[in-house]
Amino acid sequence: MGILMQVALVFVTILTTGLAGVSFSAGPCSNGVKPGGSWYEPGCIKCFCYNGGFECQSCGIAHIQYNRKKCYLESDRVGLYPSCCLPVVVCPGDRRFKPDKLAKALKISANKKLKESNLRRVQAAKKKTARQRVKVNETKVN
Repeated sequence: MGILMQVALVFVTILTTGLAGVSFSAGPCSNGVKPGGSWYEPGCIKCFCYNGGFECQSCGIAHIQYNRKKCYLESDRVGLYPSCCLPVVVCPGDRRFKPDKLAKALKISANKKLKESNLRRVQAAKKKTARQRVKVNETKVN
């Protein structure tokens, strides 16, 4: 395959995968898969075999807006790529809704906010200490 064809293939693959993560590797394909074939890996990954190498696609990052106080996200990580990528918003009234999962999601969210708040507080204290050192050093110089 010519270099322009390979570049075009990479470009088209990146465009068509959208939110997917893509990795390219040289070498033989897994499980004896021949060029033109594909296989699935654990963790919502699909790989495609080419002459001299293979490409694996996985889920990317998606931002989904929903009411985090009433609903939670649920992922199908055992399904096949790409249907296993996008999480589903589960809210009261949905047959899959489980109050304990909402409580767990709320607890995780609260812990994350607390960690972010503590991090900001520590960073602000470091900046304040650095400014105080600068003032002390300026006073010593003058």
